[in-house]
Amino acid sequence: MAYLANVLVFASGCSRYRERSQRDLILTVSVCGAMTLCSLPFFADWLAGGGSLAAVKPRTQLAETACVGLMSYMIADLSLGVLFYRERLLLGWHWIHHTIFVFILSFAVTRNLGHFFVVASMMELPIYLMFLGFLEPSLRNDYLTVATVFILRIVFHIALLVQWCLPSNRLLLRTGPGIYQWVPALLAIAAVPGHVQLLQRSIARIIRKSK
Repeated sequence: MAYLANVLVFASGCSRYRERSQRDLILTVSVCGAMTLCSLPFFADWLAGGGSLAAVKPRTQLAETACVGLMSYMIADLSLGVLFYRERLLLGWHWIHHTIFVFILSFAVTRNLGHFFVVASMMELPIYLMFLGFLEPSLRNDYLTVATVFILRIVFHIALLVQWCLPSNRLLLRTGPGIYQWVPALLAIAAVPGHVQLLQRSIARIIRKSK
């Protein structure tokens, strides 16, 4: 059902966006918007709890639905991409990234950690704003994109990373040491260079436009 929803979204988007460079963004924009919305109650918990992951309520049904929906997007992006925008599929960003994340999401769901992944999905907001601006230039706001990248993909990300590494966080989450702590921590560490690069490119875009 989730995969079919992606197919329908793509089909409806193709009627408006006919260029291949646009079509490969249709699913990404839709899923980033959806994940941002799904993350709002979890993010609100995190803020209300003073920035503590222990304050994030499981909301198991919503968390698992969001994770499964994201997995279906990644599968749909690859399968539809082969048919409609093959030349836009990159080895690293699409094939490797999507494959790894399908396993990560499966791990999160089966270990009842889905809500922690979904709260981190608030970081999809800047990607939504960026790619929406590519599809609809009239809605593009590079300054807003840079601001959200810095706040969510740098500051918020580092805050989550620090929490996963702290022994006190293990006690609050009642997960104990080991895979439940260090898998999220290592994934967060691995994502840092990509977030920094995204911020650099976003700032560079503003500088180029100002010249």
